[in-house]
Amino acid sequence: ARLGRSRSTISRELRRNAESGGG
Repeated sequence: ARLGRSRSTISRELRRNAESGGG
């Protein structure tokens, strides 16, 4: 639930999580 974050921000967060092994 990231309504406050825009798609652009969400995309960046997903990439960060992927590096940590979350994605």
